Amino acid sequence: MKDDLSPRGGSRSRVRNGLVVAQVAVSLLLLVGAGLVLRSLESARTANVGFDARQVASVSIDLTPNGYDASRGREFYQRLLEAIRRQPGVESAALTGVLPLTLVDSNSVQTNVEGYAPRRDEDMRFLFNRVSPAYFTTLRIGLVAGRDFTRNDGVDTQPVAIVNETMARRFWRTPEAALGQRVHLEEGGSWRTVVGVVRDIKYARVTEDPRPVVYRPFEQSYIPAMTLHVRASKQAQTLLPRIQSTVRSLDPDLPILNAGMLADQIRVALTVFAMAANTLVAFGIIAVMLTALGTFGLVSYVATQSTHEIGIRIAIGANRGALIRGFLGRGLRLGAAGAAFGVTGAALVTSWLSALLYGVSPIDGVSFAGASAIVLITVALASLVPAWRASRTDPIAALRHR
Repeated sequence: MKDDLSPRGGSRSRVRNGLVVAQVAVSLLLLVGAGLVLRSLESARTANVGFDARQVASVSIDLTPNGYDASRGREFYQRLLEAIRRQPGVESAALTGVLPLTLVDSNSVQTNVEGYAPRRDEDMRFLFNRVSPAYFTTLRIGLVAGRDFTRNDGVDTQPVAIVNETMARRFWRTPEAALGQRVHLEEGGSWRTVVGVVRDIKYARVTEDPRPVVYRPFEQSYIPAMTLHVRASKQAQTLLPRIQSTVRSLDPDLPILNAGMLADQIRVALTVFAMAANTLVAFGIIAVMLTALGTFGLVSYVATQSTHEIGIRIAIGANRGALIRGFLGRGLRLGAAGAAFGVTGAALVTSWLSALLYGVSPIDGVSFAGASAIVLITVALASLVPAWRASRTDPIAALRHR
C-alpha cells in the first residue's frame, strides 16, 4: 500500500488507467462508425431506387470490333429486340447506353433549355442516356406525363427527348408544362422537343440527390455499344443462355462483353457501404478485445497488489460481494471515463463519414447507444473475472503475502 501511494507508484497507476481509458475511447469510436455504416447499408438495401431490377437480365454488346456502321448497327439491334421479344417468358426488352448504379457519372453533357438564362455559376451539365422504346416499361419506371419513345422516333423524324421529373419541375414547374418545350444537348447538335416526363431513379449512386436527366431515343443517337435489358415473367436467369444464343445466331463472331442480372448491379452499388462496414467492424472487434485484455490486466494487477489487504478485510469479516463490487466499480469507472471521451470524439469524427451515410444521422442515437453498451459490458465482464478471483482469496494465504 505504501508503494502504491508513492509518487512513482501513483504515476505508474495513472499511466495504466490512462491506457485503459484510451482503449475504451478508441473502441467506442470504431464501434460507432461501424454501427453507422451498417445502418446505412441496411437503409441502402431497402431504398427505393426508382426502378425494378427483379427478373431483369442484362447483356452488354459492342458492335465496334465487327465493323458495323450506324445503319447496319441500328438494323442489328432492331432484329435482336424483335427476336428476343418473340421468345416465351419474355415480358419486354429494351436497349440502354448506360447501366444504372454504376457508381460513376459516365454520361453527362452541357445542356441548354429554350427560354431559360442560367445563372453565372449554375451548372447546366446534366446526365443523359440513350434508350430504345419500352426501356421505361422494362425497368418499370413510371411515366408522369406525355409518351414513351416509339419506332417512329427515327433518324429522319423530329428530334425528341424525355426528361425526368426533377428536370421538368426545375425548369417548367410541372411535368405537364414540360411537354412541347425544347432542350439542346451539346453532344447531338439539334434542339429536341420534350415528349415525355418520367419518374426519377437513382442513376449512379444510391445516396445521390435527385438531379436533372435527359433521355434520347437510340435511333436518333446511335452508338455501337449498348446493353440489352430483358424482363422475364419468372426465373430470368434461364433467359441468359437463350439471349446469348440469340446474339450469336445474328452474328456468330460478335463478342458479349457482360451478361448477368440487373439486380447484381444494385449489390455492386452497395459495395462501398459493405467494405466500409466490414473494415470498421473488424477494427472495432480488435479494439474491443484489446479493451477487454487491458481492463482484465489492470484489475488483475490491482487485485494481486492488494492481496494482503484483501486477506485482512476478509479476516475481519468483510463481505466478499463488497470486494467484487469494489474491483468491478474501479473497472467501470475507467470504462465510463473512456466512453465519455469516445462519445465526444465520435460526435466530432462521424461528420467525416457523412459521404458514406445514407438514411441515418451522423449522431444516430442507436449507433451511439449500442456502441456504448458493448464497450461497457465488455469492461464489466473483463473486471468481473479478476474481481471474483480476488473475492475467493484465502485469508490465511493472503496474510502471508508480501
